[in-house]
Amino acid sequence: MRLLSFDDEGGLRLTELYGEIPPYVILSHTWGNDSDEVTYRDKIQFCGKQALKDGYTYFWVDTCCIDKSDSAELQVAINSMFRWYQRSRRCYVYLRDVSTNDEDWEDTFRRSRWFTRGWTLQELIAPSSVEFFSSDGQRLGYKKFAHELLSWATGRQTKREEDKVYSLQGMFMSFYRCFTVKGKNQPFGGFERKLPKLPLTIEQEVLNKILFGSPNWITYRL
Repeated sequence: MRLLSFDDEGGLRLTELYGEIPPYVILSHTWGNDSDEVTYRDKIQFCGKQALKDGYTYFWVDTCCIDKSDSAELQVAINSMFRWYQRSRRCYVYLRDVSTNDEDWEDTFRRSRWFTRGWTLQELIAPSSVEFFSSDGQRLGYKKFAHELLSWATGRQTKREEDKVYSLQGMFMSFYRCFTVKGKNQPFGGFERKLPKLPLTIEQEVLNKILFGSPNWITYRL
C-alpha cells in the first residue's frame, strides 16, 4: 500500500509500505471536469494538512497512491478499496461544490454531487469515522450510526453503467471477472447471472451489511 506524507521541507513524499501499515487518514472526493482538476493539488494539500492537525503523519489519496495506467494494479486496488477505507482512522470527504462563504451552504451541502455518485457509497459505509469538509476546508459534519442508510445505495450515478457494479465490488471482498453490463434498466443483470451466489439485488446486499451498525451522517451546524 502506498501512503503520502510531508517531508521536512513540506513537499509530498510517496512511500510504499509492506506488512504492518501505520495509522493513516483517507480522502474521499468526486472527480470534476478537466477544467476543475487545477484544484486537485488543493485537495491533496487539504488532506495532508488536516491529517497533521488531527495527529496523523500518513494519508491516502487515490490519484497519487494508485497507478491507474497499470490495469493489474487497478484491479487489485478496486478489490482492496473497501478494506483501505475500512482500516483508515478517519475519512475526510472533500465537497468541492460546497462553500461556507455561501449563505445557503446548508442546502448546497444536502445537494452535493458527492451524495449522488456510485463510487462514494463504499467510502461512506466502510470507515468508522467520516467527516465532511467544504471546499474552503471547514468541517461540516460527520457520520453517525443509524438505520437510515439503505437509501444511499439507490439513485447513485456513475459515468459508465458497469461502474455501478465495480464501485461496489470491493465491499463484497471477492475478485470478479470483468464483463459488460447490458441494459440500462437492469444494470445488475449480468452481475447476478455471473455471480449466482449473490442476492437478487445489490440493494439487499448493502442492506445486509448496513443492519450490523448502519452508518449515517449528521452535521455539526445544521
